[in-house]
Parts: sequence; C-alpha cells; structure tokens
Amino acid sequence: MSAARFVTHLRYLFVRLNSGTQLQTMPTELLHGITNAHPLAASVAKKVALLIELGNPVQLTAEEVAYLTLHVARLIADLEGEAT
Repeated sequence: MSAARFVTHLRYLFVRLNSGTQLQTMPTELLHGITNAHPLAASVAKKVALLIELGNPVQLTAEEVAYLTLHVARLIADLEGEAT
C-alpha cells in the first residue's frame, strides 16, 4: 500500500511541476523535524529529488522534498517490518 501511495504522490508531484505550483507552505520547524526524525529517508528523498530535477527545468522546494521524505520513510518502515 505504501508503494502505491508513493507512486500516487510522484504522479501529483509531476502534475504540480508541470503546472508550476509546488508545495511551499510548510513551517521551517516542521521541515527540520521531518528531516531529523527520518535521516535515512531524507537522504533518499534528496536523491530522488535530484533525479527528478535532472529531467525538469525546476528545482524542488524544501516542502516537496520533505513530503517525499515522509513517503520514503513509510516505504522504509514497511520494508523493515517485512524483514522482522
């Protein structure tokens, strides 16, 4: 289910990129909280963001990367749950 949510998030992310409307309203404290709570997911999300930016003429906002981080964290949690 988390993989489906991640794919859906990516679809809507590309829609926002094409329309020029990225997420931009997240408080700085929340951005830092997400990154600090999920450092591995944040690292992966930054790499995904770089890959997306390679094919698009825009840079993702910190809010978009944070939202990606949450989805990646959910995927990681699911994978860790399957391993136990």
